Amino acid sequence: MKYNHIMRCVRFVITVVITGCVFLGCNTDLPPIAWEGEKIRFATTEDHLPCGHALEVLDADVANMEEQLGLPLGGGVKITYYWLPNHMYLSPCDDWSSGCASGYTIYTTQSSHQHELVHILTSALGPGHAFLSEGFAEAFNQHSRFELSDEGNIKERIRRCLVSHATSVNIDYQLAGKFVRFLISEYGLKTIKNVYARIRPGSDAADYDQVFTGTLGDSLDTVIDQFVRTAPDCYATPGNCHDMAPPTQWENGVWEHRFTLSCAAAEKASGGETFQSVVVDVPTTGPYKLEVEGTFGFKLAIRLAPCSTVNENCYFTNIQAYAGEVRVAGLDQGRYEITAAGPNAETTFITLRLSEL
Repeated sequence: MKYNHIMRCVRFVITVVITGCVFLGCNTDLPPIAWEGEKIRFATTEDHLPCGHALEVLDADVANMEEQLGLPLGGGVKITYYWLPNHMYLSPCDDWSSGCASGYTIYTTQSSHQHELVHILTSALGPGHAFLSEGFAEAFNQHSRFELSDEGNIKERIRRCLVSHATSVNIDYQLAGKFVRFLISEYGLKTIKNVYARIRPGSDAADYDQVFTGTLGDSLDTVIDQFVRTAPDCYATPGNCHDMAPPTQWENGVWEHRFTLSCAAAEKASGGETFQSVVVDVPTTGPYKLEVEGTFGFKLAIRLAPCSTVNENCYFTNIQAYAGEVRVAGLDQGRYEITAAGPNAETTFITLRLSEL
């Protein structure tokens, strides 16, 4: 109740601001196109474009996804991409959303939002049920790296998502993405696209069961049971972990590394962010304190992921912390890849300190 009241107030304030701007002559229009590639028309309210070859990478991402999904945009069609970090009120997206897609247009706070690109491409299959729609968007989003939580019964959690006219609010994105990856690995992409096309927004668990049985030859319960058996310890290898050397060593139970993030210093620039990766060898299994220091708060992030492989078709477990955060996490002995990410507007610094507890 309190949350709903707050959101009504927020919407009222936004309405007042926009209405006031209309009378005062403020600019409430979407920004003009600032860059155009083969697949993307890019516009932003920022005073700079993403640095390096980020836009070329974004343009190539669309072509790669078209090939992976087997769903081309069609002759001459381009996606209009609005990067609106602090101006999402100009978009038709929900208040809580960081991005949305409508037709061939994306509105987002992120300058590389692969999740929404997938939504545009899969729209060619028709309006799918939210669980499969969000599942596809996560499964083919190369930036999605997450742990599948074991909280609660997985079977029950899936069934809670399979309600008629479910929305993205009802959907467990992590679970949906991993489930779709599993379906594709077991039955093939062509078959699962056929399933997607047959299960509509108004479908429920009974409809899923009917389509699964008729198309996959297995009931919904059978498929979920197979998924549950593979899900708990399923993760993939990030990058070339084992070919890298740790930049610093442990001293008295503490490991520390400082990253410099800029267009010039970054190993990779993509969608308004720069990235650098190093590895660390965790000496023993147990609890560790993670301390992240840096500017820009939530815009700077550190991600840790184990280098060992269990199943290449699944996501890998990761731990994420933002600048200013202190976290305690259980780490297994072994090698981890650590990736620092931050905005590429200017040079920034971020330091990660790991301490044995």
